[in-house]
Amino acid sequence: MKKSLLGIAVAVLSAVSCTDVLVRPEPNTVTLIFEDCPDHTSTERFFGNHTRYPETIVDYVDSTCVLRHHLPPQMGRDTLTIPTYRGYAEIMHRNQAVEDNYYLLEAGDTVLFTYGENLRPHIRSLRSERNTWMYNLPEADARSVHTATGFSLRTVCTDHTYRLMWWVLHEPKYRKNPRYKESLANYRVRCPNLDSLCEVYRVYRRDYAARLDSLERIGSLTKRYADYLRGRHLLDQGYSEELDASWPNSEKRMPEESLRRILASDSLMHYAFAHQLAKQLLPYQFTVSDCKRIAGDTTLSRYARITALRVMMERVSSDDWGWTNYPTEFVRQCNAVYAELSGDSTFTPQPIVGKIRMKDGYSNDLVLEDSAGSRMDYADLLDSLRGKVVLVDFWASWCGPCCAGMSAALELRKAYAARDVAFVYLAINDMPDKWKQAVAKYRVAEEGAFSFRVLNAKDCKFLKEIDNRRIPHLILYDRNGRLVNLDAPRPESPEIRTELDRLLAE
Repeated sequence: MKKSLLGIAVAVLSAVSCTDVLVRPEPNTVTLIFEDCPDHTSTERFFGNHTRYPETIVDYVDSTCVLRHHLPPQMGRDTLTIPTYRGYAEIMHRNQAVEDNYYLLEAGDTVLFTYGENLRPHIRSLRSERNTWMYNLPEADARSVHTATGFSLRTVCTDHTYRLMWWVLHEPKYRKNPRYKESLANYRVRCPNLDSLCEVYRVYRRDYAARLDSLERIGSLTKRYADYLRGRHLLDQGYSEELDASWPNSEKRMPEESLRRILASDSLMHYAFAHQLAKQLLPYQFTVSDCKRIAGDTTLSRYARITALRVMMERVSSDDWGWTNYPTEFVRQCNAVYAELSGDSTFTPQPIVGKIRMKDGYSNDLVLEDSAGSRMDYADLLDSLRGKVVLVDFWASWCGPCCAGMSAALELRKAYAARDVAFVYLAINDMPDKWKQAVAKYRVAEEGAFSFRVLNAKDCKFLKEIDNRRIPHLILYDRNGRLVNLDAPRPESPEIRTELDRLLAE
């Protein structure tokens, strides 16, 4: 069973860190500065919108050994200060929703991130030129980065998307079929010559390994930092099989033995990459028994077990990874296991019951929360909008069709800005931070819109009464506050304007 690049990284870090299990994080910090950071949570460089979850650009481990996500704003300067461990802090910086780049930064440093035309992050130490040189060693060789795409050669040569495009380009059944002519032309634009690039990458890998050996030998690099760079940027003996594979393999999981060796160390859980590895402890579909098994596996670090279960609770408690309503009792049992192990009550269910205010057979018992954290009853909101036609849009930040329709929704609001129409956007099963990010990104609250998050989606009666089984789901009220359309047209549809005009004329 072959190892991945990540496997080598964790093996190297194990060798240099496992002796420090009981060491507390040092109080020193690293300051990160981001200058006009592009959106790296998704990309359209492939076909369609390619999004990577969780939606993050920068990951780091805080002083309590919890993995934190950070999204720098796309305009202006943003500053983030993070703790270090044993003199360093490791961060992950995502690149175009495809590539995760890891950096080991020295305590006390201030590091500036800027971005070129290909969007790839450029890193510079504001404390010393030596640190800048050290952080950028993997990219000192021009061969390491494919300039046209902004990805490293390793990503272009081994990523599933590129390998799939390259395979389709050379598959006879596609090349000879005129139906695929346009698709193949698009592939050629987006996909470099992988055969030649793979050979360049082989040579680069050999030369880079030799350079690290030389720098360590003459004392320019400490063994610890040289070992870190070897683990981060060099593949093991299985790399040639991956490069030469005839079919792209999207499953890049670490062998069980290597994974467990790394996750047994509390020390390594102070590195961002180890938290990503801990997610592999979770099966694709998990049960309460899986939760208990992970929590009770004392061959693993307590931090690793907490990390895996925290990811699980993020999924099941908010449903923000998709339209999956986990039973309340299932969530409660899993949370009890997580809380007992971690002492964290973040996900402890707190039932929120709205006041039932019946109108025309509907309970109207939703409890809403705005971006400032203020709560409001749905019935009170409807009463405040009496005299206007009200379009209510149930959506979520994780719902692709919902977000795709927000541009048309904005144009619709502009078109009816001077008329008696109110637009209400209610996010269902959404985590607060991701919801706020999506509201800002898609301009949901602009042009006089009302934007809230539903706090009691699982327990309310109203969503069952309107048969809310999917999103986006739009409903319409007339001027008298009567619910007149349980399945209103989407904002990009011409029919919605016809419907609004009809209700305004009544």
